[in-house]
Amino acid sequence: MQDLAMQFSEIIVNSLNAESNLITIKIEDSDKKDKIIFEVKDNGRGMSKQFLEKLTDPFQSSRKIRKIGLGTAFFKEMCDLCEGEFKVESELGVGTKVFSYVKKTNIDVPPMGNIPDMMMAMLTNTKETDIEFTYKTDIDTFFFSTKEIKKILGKDVKITNPDILVWIRDYISDGITKCKGGRL
Repeated sequence: MQDLAMQFSEIIVNSLNAESNLITIKIEDSDKKDKIIFEVKDNGRGMSKQFLEKLTDPFQSSRKIRKIGLGTAFFKEMCDLCEGEFKVESELGVGTKVFSYVKKTNIDVPPMGNIPDMMMAMLTNTKETDIEFTYKTDIDTFFFSTKEIKKILGKDVKITNPDILVWIRDYISDGITKCKGGRL
């Protein structure tokens, strides 16, 4: 994977595929902690203990057609290579929580990538899933919720409308820029 946003999207897609109706995404980009922390929590179908034990095996997948899943394996490997951590908690019928971080100053840490574009891409696949997104730095915190946007839009306008998605992408971009002290 070329950047962290692409890595993150692999994990978020897993939550979307788990039939979640709420996904919470948190990214903390901290110079003081020297960490980039990424957390995703969903209330989807969850995983059995047996599946969880083999989660990072590339030949373990819940897919029906192609039984190879490299995203989680690559993500864990990247965390390990970058002096970080990757851990997953899950319970059948309750949901899953993925917690990870990398050491920000590690030479192997990929660039952050385009988080606003990643979020826009994830929103095109949400159907009825609500997403709460938090981006935090040492300077500020930004929060975005699809529930709030849906309430403003009403029932006549879908959050997946291309014009709405572009506005959301720009809104998230502005929020992240503010958190980074004016630089994206």
